[in-house]
Amino acid sequence: MNSKKIRVYLFVVGLVITGLHFPINTGLDYGFQFGVNEGVAKGINTYFLEALIGEQLRVDIFFNPLGYFLMFLGLAFISGYGKCIRNAKIFTAAGCVISIVRLLLPFVLSQYQLLQPLIFLIAAEIFCMAVILYSFMVACKKQIDNYLYMEVGKDLIFGMEIYAFAEAASYIILPFAALYIYFARGAYVLVRVLSCLAILYYAFKVLKYTKQLDLFEENEKK
Repeated sequence: MNSKKIRVYLFVVGLVITGLHFPINTGLDYGFQFGVNEGVAKGINTYFLEALIGEQLRVDIFFNPLGYFLMFLGLAFISGYGKCIRNAKIFTAAGCVISIVRLLLPFVLSQYQLLQPLIFLIAAEIFCMAVILYSFMVACKKQIDNYLYMEVGKDLIFGMEIYAFAEAASYIILPFAALYIYFARGAYVLVRVLSCLAILYYAFKVLKYTKQLDLFEENEKK
């Protein structure tokens, strides 16, 4: 295996691990119970929060911090290509920190303080992923001087835009799906599948163009 391509493979594996979501319940309690001291009806805050994190800790089978670490490891061996790789490294590290804080936050804050910080972290992580995908796309385009320049950019930006849209939409729809609102559960499944397909599409295109165009094979550009 070409050692220069290993860094791209590390990035792609990390990208897929981070981008795919299959949460499982660990059975670990947060230390509070939803709905306690809220009267007969749960507040909207509780409904949204319970949908986002569940009554017990849920961890993705594809552990996000591991995915960010692998992406960062792959990017660490790439230099040059303007500021895009540096930006990707920064936001990969930021995404790793955010994903860890998201897991720990319910054990630090009470259920009445948790919703707004959690929404902020979710939005911040989606933003980090979008910047990483965009920055890597720019790094790929910087190595191409012919007509494929537009094709590479079009394919990778398409995957990035669909992923960001589907991720954001899934978190907006999730609370309504948890309430069994008509069509909401079907819409949630649809955007989740779309998110997974978008990240796989992006990863496939990166591997395809890396092999086809010998990306990241040349001497590191300044």
